[in-house]
Amino acid sequence: MCLVRAGRKGMATDDKERAEDGVQSTHSQAPLHERRPSGRASVSQPSSRVSVRPSASSSPAVPIRHTSEPSVSLRHSMRGSGSTPASPGAERPSGVSLRLNVSSLPPVQYARSSRPPISRAEQIQGGLLGLLVGDALGVPYEFRAPDELPPLERIDMEPPAGFRRAHGVAPGTWSDDGAQALCLVASLLDRGQFDLEDFVKRLVGWVSEGQMAVEGRVFDVCGQTLAALRAIRDGADMFEASLRTSNMNGAGALSRALPLALLHVGSETALVANAHLQSRVTHPHPRSLVSAALFCLWAYYELQGREDAFAGAGRRLQQLYQHGAAYRRHPEFARELAAAYGSERSVQVRGSTNVVDCLYSVVDASRERTYERVVRRAVSFGRAAGTIACLAGGIAGIRFGKAGIPERWLRALRGRDMLDPLLTRVSGMTRSRDDDV
Repeated sequence: MCLVRAGRKGMATDDKERAEDGVQSTHSQAPLHERRPSGRASVSQPSSRVSVRPSASSSPAVPIRHTSEPSVSLRHSMRGSGSTPASPGAERPSGVSLRLNVSSLPPVQYARSSRPPISRAEQIQGGLLGLLVGDALGVPYEFRAPDELPPLERIDMEPPAGFRRAHGVAPGTWSDDGAQALCLVASLLDRGQFDLEDFVKRLVGWVSEGQMAVEGRVFDVCGQTLAALRAIRDGADMFEASLRTSNMNGAGALSRALPLALLHVGSETALVANAHLQSRVTHPHPRSLVSAALFCLWAYYELQGREDAFAGAGRRLQQLYQHGAAYRRHPEFARELAAAYGSERSVQVRGSTNVVDCLYSVVDASRERTYERVVRRAVSFGRAAGTIACLAGGIAGIRFGKAGIPERWLRALRGRDMLDPLLTRVSGMTRSRDDDV
């Protein structure tokens, strides 16, 4: 018995995967955007973070429209990217070896040297819980400069006396990042594979009715995400709704992607395709798609216990973009990977919501040797503290397992009425899979 299939024809072996390098999904064999929409008016960009009051009159039950093939063009102007997209027929870059612009993460065995081996079930539970705990830990510290935060050892679910919390929610409350990730978990469990249309319906239910949000309260929503989901709710095609903010590169799609890696069974090419698809609905720029794919592969390699998980993910993604059949007409992916994460880029981690800076911040925090130190380091960046700690907490949860997360933080986590049934189902599926192996 498997966890979640990559698609109807997902391949199970690396040999077959590398021989074909095809892409499987529940919607289209071509994960890329082939046509440029016409007649689009310019729309002002929304504010980056907003709170939403779910309305009973806003029903997520409307049909989710989408074209038979994706219609979002990748040939955007890439403002600030430092590169110009080539036409789809342009020659692909080749023969270039990507070196990620970070030093290698601590070897997995080094990080776990004082702990017994961690089972796959413990890793997956740790990843999900680590994501939510990290998100909740970071929520009260958002939008503050690093020098405005408490000392590292005093960062906790309940901030020190006198510290003015962001958002005004009770300690232990996850934000939009955790809610969207749980929508993805629920969809994967119910459908048995990644079903984009089902996932989008759940996202619309979250933003409209507070589904998977603690006490139904939707807050701290990325404006790019909110604009796209509201447009879909109001009848827009789900592949076109995000075009209005297509040049923005927030981390909203990156922060919800981890469950794809945790519950994935199938080829790495299918995992990358699914990471792209889930991002395209709200964050269609190639840079956002590349970042989501890189993070998912990193997490997938952490599950395998690879010592070079992040660097290995970068090399594999470069190989796929340069030589995979699905990307033959789209050199912009390889170019974005090299431009955003290659060794020639000057990196200054700022802890912002920019998708590249956010992922670099996660990598920096993930060098710490315990779950607690990883997420505290992530929160210490301030600004997008919740998102960074959510992502770093997911990686650290995989690496150290559920047992590595402080018990006091697990007890403080709210929303257990929604979370515990999902964890029980995930646990049952992983045990069944381990038994079959």
